[in-house]
Amino acid sequence: MRWIWTLPTALLALTTALTGCTGNCEGDEDLVLNDVAFGDGRFVAVGYRGACDEDRFFDSAQNREALIRTTDDGATWHEATPVEGVQLRHVAYGDGLWLAVGHTTFDGGLEEEGELDSSTTVLASEDGETWETRLQLDGVDTPSFSEVTWTGDDFVAIVREGDPTSLRSTADGETWTVEHVFSRDPQEADGAPWTDRDQLRPSTLARVGDVVLASGSPWDGEHLARRTATGTWDVAPVETSHPIAAVRAAGGRFWGVAEEVYDDGYQAATLLVTSEDGVDWRWDDEPLPSELFDLASDGATDVALVPGRLMVRDGADQPWEIADEIQDTTAYDVAFGGGTYVAVGGGRREAVYSRDGWTWEKVDLSP
Repeated sequence: MRWIWTLPTALLALTTALTGCTGNCEGDEDLVLNDVAFGDGRFVAVGYRGACDEDRFFDSAQNREALIRTTDDGATWHEATPVEGVQLRHVAYGDGLWLAVGHTTFDGGLEEEGELDSSTTVLASEDGETWETRLQLDGVDTPSFSEVTWTGDDFVAIVREGDPTSLRSTADGETWTVEHVFSRDPQEADGAPWTDRDQLRPSTLARVGDVVLASGSPWDGEHLARRTATGTWDVAPVETSHPIAAVRAAGGRFWGVAEEVYDDGYQAATLLVTSEDGVDWRWDDEPLPSELFDLASDGATDVALVPGRLMVRDGADQPWEIADEIQDTTAYDVAFGGGTYVAVGGGRREAVYSRDGWTWEKVDLSP
């Protein structure tokens, strides 16, 4: 999964991507894991490593290298075979294949032209340990792969290339097919008549059963894109009283961020909606008393990552409670599988894991 894109998290991610700031660059090397997923009895986490400057605070995006760590139980971690490519942002598993995508923009000495050099990486693996490059693009304004998910038949990714955002599919990570194009520019909407639906700019993907959803930013949340068949997407209004800013899949159902409640400029609560089919939505019984980064569930126990804490509940009718053992985590991405929850992310070289969602342990991921 990937952290849920509310306005604050979007601004934080943009700052990190452009400046390289993690806030906790230890020693001479920075190490960050951006995403974790479960498949074939294993967790795979992806991110980057890079050199720190003399202040131990920034690294150069140009010098970041792809990083992949794996674990079967959350407690013991291994570094995958050294891989080439830029920082990795997202990873997914399906039908015997892992796929990881990454993108970096950096100052390549093209200030006069007002452009940024950029690099795009797509890696693939059958076991999560040994990886190979399936796509490597270097140049100016290369397509940015931000999320990828398995659909049950193939992989689908959100790809930005300038203003247009598209949904593209692949079976192997090497050959990609454009399935749908969204654009804010009437002249770039695939030559079709421009409508309000084309204003959707997807930033999150989720799959439950045979249904795949793509949701937009908080400004575009009045519509969802729903994959109705392989290669076919339907963009339709959301049947809720509030737009859905982001969507995730956990515990066999879709979760949507429907409203963010602020108090004196700080986010005090997140109101959630859930759905089994991506069409009929209902309000979740208990508001989450904070901004939401990500969530995972085994179908009974729900775990939510919020700034600095993990929150948990046993059932939708129960209030959210703080997992007391972990109150200072910087994790912003969590996955469940094989009876274990694993969370990664932030500026610390650590992961946290739990067997029941309530009791958590930290693991040092320093080299």
